[in-house]
Amino acid sequence: MSHKGLEIDEIAVMGRTELLRHWPEHFDVSAPPRASPEFLRMALAWRVQTKRVGASTSRLDRQLRRIGESIAEGRTPRALDDRPKARGGAILVRTWREKSYTVTVSDKGYVLDGVTYRSLSEVARKITGTRWNGPQFFGLRSSKGLKAAEVALGK
Repeated sequence: MSHKGLEIDEIAVMGRTELLRHWPEHFDVSAPPRASPEFLRMALAWRVQTKRVGASTSRLDRQLRRIGESIAEGRTPRALDDRPKARGGAILVRTWREKSYTVTVSDKGYVLDGVTYRSLSEVARKITGTRWNGPQFFGLRSSKGLKAAEVALGK
């Protein structure tokens, strides 16, 4: 560790045990017991950065607090959940400019023509050549932010 304190590049390679050891130096609360090493790295790096360049907004503080509470309760916060939103094995079909596209949801992402993409937005961009909200493009979310399935089920 440098004489200036903990460095972000040091945090990036730390294991969970070492991250937990540094946590009390930067936070007044205990680390969430089920926090992943990725979460601990992000939180510590954020804290180190804000100490050097200035504090965050109260809105960001509230969001980070909610993320920590979710982890402490054993839930994956939406902000960290990059898993597919449709269940594995689901098949999504979208017609675009008179051509039909079939996307299969897998545990690793979304498969179109044998290529796996991390997000539906990436798939929509591949199909259209422009930026789209992937869930909206495939009809999983209406333009007003409600999931189409929720609307269909009357939720």
